[in-house]
Amino acid sequence: MKSQKRYYISDLICQYLASHESRQVEITARDVVNFFQLPPAYRYSIAALLKRVFDNGIRDPRYGFYVVKVRDMKKNKKPRAYTIKLIQTKS
Repeated sequence: MKSQKRYYISDLICQYLASHESRQVEITARDVVNFFQLPPAYRYSIAALLKRVFDNGIRDPRYGFYVVKVRDMKKNKKPRAYTIKLIQTKS
């Protein structure tokens, strides 16, 4: 995944959080795709970014968020849900 696309997707996720007026939210990649009415193929890029941020424990302010926990929902035939939280930057 190119870094330019990575930051575009992270910006979409932050906009999603801002639109829900919350600092912490449980989402799936499909939620973001449906909210912004993106092509379905974006779902894989969003899921890959969320997985990368969680697996590597990234809390980089350039992303604007970090993943608190993951809930695997394959048993219910639903996608994996990520609990994400906005990073507070000092002003």
